[in-house]
Amino acid sequence: MPSRRALLRTLPLCVAAAGCAGPSGGSGERPRLPVGDRFETDDGRALRVADPVVHPSVATVEAVSHHRYERVTDAGDDQYLSVLVSTAGFKPGPGGWEQSDEPIDLPLAVEADDTRHDRMIPVGFDERPDRDRVAIRVPVADVPDARIVWERDDGPRPGWQLSDDVVNDLAASPRFEVERFDVPDRVEAGETFEATDEVRNVGDRAGRFLATLGAKRGSLDVPESGVAVDVGATGTLRESITASGDGDRPIRVVLDCGADRRERTVTVEDGG
Repeated sequence: MPSRRALLRTLPLCVAAAGCAGPSGGSGERPRLPVGDRFETDDGRALRVADPVVHPSVATVEAVSHHRYERVTDAGDDQYLSVLVSTAGFKPGPGGWEQSDEPIDLPLAVEADDTRHDRMIPVGFDERPDRDRVAIRVPVADVPDARIVWERDDGPRPGWQLSDDVVNDLAASPRFEVERFDVPDRVEAGETFEATDEVRNVGDRAGRFLATLGAKRGSLDVPESGVAVDVGATGTLRESITASGDGDRPIRVVLDCGADRRERTVTVEDGG
């Protein structure tokens, strides 16, 4: 049976014209652009939305004192549409690019099937003040089309039309179950060992499993890594860890994928 998206695409699509109200309210022009194009305002500002990708979880940045920590944030029953946003002519917020735990202060939303989604969070960290990657939380839904909209109040509200491939990814989600999380019980000081995490994709499409995996040592960050896994298949994350001889015993090894956090302890022996 054809999907709802395929059926609706056989019907004429209504494109909002100048002066017509769009799904998110307000009036004015609603220009539609392909993803990757640059939209320029009359007052010299410019905005570009590029590289959209749909994931069940994303890495977000948390700033604590002078440290920046990446955490994996899981969307639960939803997904995240992650995009790269580039600007020109905008004034940086307080602290400029140092505000790494906040997205560019722009009202971006996803419009899909006459529904607006605007729960946006920053993703990753880029030291350029004119570029940021953000993620918008969206439900898993079969929709005819979708776009990313700049919901500005002072002029036309452009919408970047998502490709068929990205819209298809909105209709199904990968889901992961941790089948194995292994570390050795004991190692000698100076020895390098491996932490292994094996997951199975029990969802409806292929996707990326993302987690922080590694040794938790004081305020140091735990590295983040990901693996692409097909439906029904398994994927493996591996992280090499060296047991230092500086008295840091035992070693706590952490696996955190946002929805599930696990910890193992490795005893370090003096050897010799």
